Amino acid sequence: LHRVDRRQRQMCIRDRSYAQDVPTKEWRSAMTLPRELVLKNTEQGLRVFSKPINELKKLRANQAKIVLSEKEDFEAKELSSLVEKTGLWEIELEFEIPETTTDLACGIEIYNDEGEKVTIGFQAESNQFFVDRKKSRNEFEFSNVFASKDFAPRFEKGNKVKMHLFIDVASVELFGDDGRTSITSNFFPTKEFTKVKWYSNGKVNSFKGIIYELNSTCLLYTSPSPRDRQKS
Repeated sequence: LHRVDRRQRQMCIRDRSYAQDVPTKEWRSAMTLPRELVLKNTEQGLRVFSKPINELKKLRANQAKIVLSEKEDFEAKELSSLVEKTGLWEIELEFEIPETTTDLACGIEIYNDEGEKVTIGFQAESNQFFVDRKKSRNEFEFSNVFASKDFAPRFEKGNKVKMHLFIDVASVELFGDDGRTSITSNFFPTKEFTKVKWYSNGKVNSFKGIIYELNSTCLLYTSPSPRDRQKS
């Protein structure tokens, strides 16, 4: 973090339209993961790529490879058995879209036993990444605009798609195609998401995947008492 030749950025995860009304207690907002900004030459000219800083790898705990059978290419593969059900995960996916496929939608779904879920994925027809939080909470009493499915364009033209996800108990960050596209979204389920699965409505080729359990970055802080403040 002390290198002067890196350009880094960290942002606030919130929307002004509901920021003061979200169903939380101790806090109202959160920060994104720190990311490094890199300028790269592309077919469209110079573009800024955003990628998670390498230091985040220190948070990784246990890991497991994601292997799909032929049947699971088309349906779903439960990943919860591969890792602890902490809701803190990092997932790296790489796959190829078949040439003849137009309506493929695939990605990761996190969910709980209350019927609440968030879907993070890729849609081949529009060549877009997305985060769907329409069912992230059974009742959106705090906002009439929060339940949304948000898209971000995929700029790469090739069939190979890369998705790098960071998931915690109230947010997800997606870095697509090595950071050329990124999405950050928060969510507020009534019960934590402790289950995760791969889903697809069609076949993908050359699939590679890995899921990591992540250690928490939370630092517990107790405010000093008035007496302690006087002593200092």
